[in-house]
Amino acid sequence: MRGKILASSIVVIMTIFFAGIAQSSEVKEINSGELQEMMNKETKMTIVDIRASGAFNKGHIPGAVNMPYFNAEEQTQKELGSDETIVLVCYGGVMSLDLAKVLKKNGYTDVYSLSGGMGGWNGATVK
Repeated sequence: MRGKILASSIVVIMTIFFAGIAQSSEVKEINSGELQEMMNKETKMTIVDIRASGAFNKGHIPGAVNMPYFNAEEQTQKELGSDETIVLVCYGGVMSLDLAKVLKKNGYTDVYSLSGGMGGWNGATVK
């Protein structure tokens, strides 16, 4: 009986431990409303739009900087600190999520991806 309880306890502890590790490396996806809230609170962050410059110039989130996807990883790591709050934006949310995962693996701690990308953005845009 004691052996079963001990084994069960070990399984529970290991599950909690590994779930914590997995959760800490997950990328936070935020929706349009959450990003607008962060912007309204004047949260210090950098919004990085990884779409092609032509798409960026047609309309982007106010305050966003353009770092096209093909060199965004390298450019982000050169220009932004690993402790900065970074929100990544793309066309539909897939490429920004991929890049966010790469940045997390490289030590960036506060990285977000805009769910749905610009297609999901319902706030103001600027040209």
